[in-house]
Amino acid sequence: MPSYMELINIYENKAVIEDSLSVVGDLIFGSNDYWSSSQSDGYYENYALVFCFYGEGYGYDGEKSNINDVLVVRAFNVQ
Repeated sequence: MPSYMELINIYENKAVIEDSLSVVGDLIFGSNDYWSSSQSDGYYENYALVFCFYGEGYGYDGEKSNINDVLVVRAFNVQ
């Protein structure tokens, strides 16, 4: 699972990544909220950082019992 900063990088390059994914089908990120592997700053013990792929994109602390999508990424290279 990507870190919070990696999710931001994916979001910033999502058009290029989606173009590449179109070769294997209609795979798009949509406007979903994705869990990151990054923990919250410690104020909230049961929270992790979540990044939303909606509009300008934003992050928030998400309670770990909430249901969000997971974006599994092996590697990517944007040129």
